[in-house]
Amino acid sequence: MRFFLFILAGVVLGLVAFLPLSWVGPMVLPSAFKTNNTAYFGTVWKGGLLNLRDVNTVNYTLKPSALLRGGYPLEIELGAVGVEVSGFAAQNKARNLSMHMNVASLPLPDPRLKGLSGQINARVETVNWDKDGKCKSLSGTAQSDVLTRNRALFQWDGPVLSGPIGCDNAGDYIFNLSGQDDLQSITARISISALGQYKSDINVITRDEDAALVLPLFGFEDRGHKAEGREFSLVEQGQWR
Repeated sequence: MRFFLFILAGVVLGLVAFLPLSWVGPMVLPSAFKTNNTAYFGTVWKGGLLNLRDVNTVNYTLKPSALLRGGYPLEIELGAVGVEVSGFAAQNKARNLSMHMNVASLPLPDPRLKGLSGQINARVETVNWDKDGKCKSLSGTAQSDVLTRNRALFQWDGPVLSGPIGCDNAGDYIFNLSGQDDLQSITARISISALGQYKSDINVITRDEDAALVLPLFGFEDRGHKAEGREFSLVEQGQWR
């Protein structure tokens, strides 16, 4: 009898695993990620999705052992315009996410940033979100070399920025980045909402004379001279989606 039950369990698991994803996906995908054009292909065991909110493609492989342990049963690869993400996920959580963003490929709305180059990379150890996509907890780090690679565009350059990422009590995703070189130091706090809003608060203290000519063109306020150099600040908010 025990052997029969073992065989039966294997047969049931096999049948479920090879069900078309189009039968199961609409029932388990959180509504925060769906659009009217979301499509499913492959099987429950190995498949993918198209046209999610803010994501073009998702490919995944199911790990049944992790599913039975209540862990992270999906090994995923996500693709969007200029963005690649890989790692492990469950319905409302993920871990060991690696994100690579090619700034030159992003659809940046500001015409002054046309031709911008560089990379934004992030590593997320763990993240949990609710049914609306709001952040419940997050532990990770991010780094960007954008300021070091665009002197021809800005006629000014800055340091590599890096720092922790997390979330606040409102469920927004928070990036706290900073960097310094021989001439300046920069801090940036960027808040991104799952509902589509963003807010940035950037502070620059510099002894680079080119900064005084360039930064005001991008909306920075000249706050005068400090002991460490001249200070510029920018606070703005808007829609990223």
